[in-house]
Amino acid sequence: MLRVDYMSSNALVSVIIPAYNAEKFIGRALDSVIKQTWPSVEIVIIDDGSSDNTAAVCREYMSRHDHIRYIRKQNGGVSSARNEGIKAASGCYICFLDSDDTYEPDFIRTLVSKVTQDDRDFAYCLFRKIHSDGHITQSVCYDNTDTVITDFLNFDYFDICCLMLKKEFLDKNNLFFDSSMVVGEDVLFILECLNKGAFSYIKEYLYNYIYHSESLMNKKWKKADYISDLDAWKKILSYIAETYNKPDKSSVFSKVRAKVLSLQIQFMWNMLATGLYPDLKSYIKDFSYHKSDFTLIRKPGKNKFRLNIVLSGNIFVWRIARKFLTKKKNIIPAG
Repeated sequence: MLRVDYMSSNALVSVIIPAYNAEKFIGRALDSVIKQTWPSVEIVIIDDGSSDNTAAVCREYMSRHDHIRYIRKQNGGVSSARNEGIKAASGCYICFLDSDDTYEPDFIRTLVSKVTQDDRDFAYCLFRKIHSDGHITQSVCYDNTDTVITDFLNFDYFDICCLMLKKEFLDKNNLFFDSSMVVGEDVLFILECLNKGAFSYIKEYLYNYIYHSESLMNKKWKKADYISDLDAWKKILSYIAETYNKPDKSSVFSKVRAKVLSLQIQFMWNMLATGLYPDLKSYIKDFSYHKSDFTLIRKPGKNKFRLNIVLSGNIFVWRIARKFLTKKKNIIPAG
């Protein structure tokens, strides 16, 4: 087997871009990769069954740039698209770019250089959020990598598209995204990487999340979305309990368990606000929690108050709370 020269300035980097109905934005994403200062890049676009003109936009770029590959597949979600990209990638390194976001010009060069310099399995950087009204916010620049996972779980630090990974590391550990998860698959993937690999950290803002009216963050969640989110976090909790082996296992487990409790309280409160009393009655039958988790969630007093109302199981109390204590934003849309 030939030894991969990760130190070479010609080491190929595969940028995997999952795309679904991305005709409005993917050109901007592609331009940001084309403008990279690293000399050896392949762009692997995985079209996840788009029904718009995404294919046409990609083919137009391919006609001008011979380092772009386009693969179309049946719709299966972003995880299955990223997995197809990992399998198809030819590079020594792999990174991910969402079709509506962008890289800074030195994203690849800076991260690859850090991985090679420190001889690590992967490296990550920080990100900017560019909001629809034009204002920009930045992720938090944490200093202590000994607490990288508990800091990461604040979701204000780095994300999947901030990573540069050695393909050899992914292959050796058989690391792929869990395509059965509707949400949270990127969190589980990052936890697996942090658990199994050696990493470096670049305190530079090299990735741009660009929010717009069609972003998932603007989507109004339905009941099924809450259930999918809770299922994902329970799977993440199980992974930490059964597989995670770092010294901070106890603190990480507690933080994720508290995250599950916070999501459960939000879901139950929103069912109450929507008047889904039979569903709420059924849900609280199997609900349990650890009181110590309240020390790790935001606004513990408010959440304790809401949980006490919910667990009263009293329809009259629920109706009073629904009328005077809930807001329109708490209502779960039908469907």
